Formats: sequence, C-alpha cells, structure tokens
Amino acid sequence: MTIERRPALHGLPGAALGIVLAALLPACGLLSPGVDSATRDTVATNAQPGMAMSTARANLESSGFACTTRKGSYFDENGEEFKVDGTFVSCLKTPSKTFNFACTQREQVILVPNGTRLGRIVVDTAPACTNTLPMTQGMRNDHR
Repeated sequence: MTIERRPALHGLPGAALGIVLAALLPACGLLSPGVDSATRDTVATNAQPGMAMSTARANLESSGFACTTRKGSYFDENGEEFKVDGTFVSCLKTPSKTFNFACTQREQVILVPNGTRLGRIVVDTAPACTNTLPMTQGMRNDHR
C-alpha cells in the first residue's frame, strides 16, 4: 500500500484567499459613493407618485433597470424595514463602473403601490461584490 503524503501547508493558499476576501469585501460598503444625481433624475423623470404602476415599471425598465414583482418587505435608504401587504416592484441596475477590484455599484428602486397607482418610491444604492477574485477563476484546488 502506498500512502501519498501531501505537503503540510496544502490548505494555506485557500485559507489565505479566504482571509483576504474577508478583509477586503466589507470595505466595499465603505467605498459606496451613494446614489448619484443622474440616477435620481432618471427615477424622478420615469416614476412619479400617482402614475400607473405598470407605466412606472415600464419606464424604469426602458431606462436599464431589471424589475421584478415581489412580496413581503423591503428596506428604505435608511435601512428601515417596511412590510407590504400584497406586492411591490423592485428594480435593480448594476452600472459598469467598478470602484474596486471586486465591487460595482448596484442601484435599487422600490415602487410601492397605492391601489393600482404608484404610492411610494425608494431609491437606494449598495455595493454588489463578487465572492471570488478574478484571478482565482478557473484555478483548481487539488494541488497535484
């Protein structure tokens, strides 16, 4: 019987990568510049309280947002949770600008109905961070 001995430090590269990611990804939130005026202008132009929900959604989708109908609750720009009876529309847009090696800025618009009309609009932004570094894609972890 042959026993293959692996180097004692074979798990170190994966562990080191985990430590680096754990240290750097929380910094994404610190670098978040907030909702820019162009996004606020786009939302203000395309979604006004009192307009038909379907029109507001279609307008935002034509402006590059991906919208879905959701149930439950959402968080406003201050992090406060709001529960919605029925449904609301969540629209997301991830611009191409990257503000560090692993994060881009994700913009979110929440459309809360009042009947069939738009009642409340929440515009928020947050980092969208990947869970892997670009240089690790395609790497194997078997260390043969």
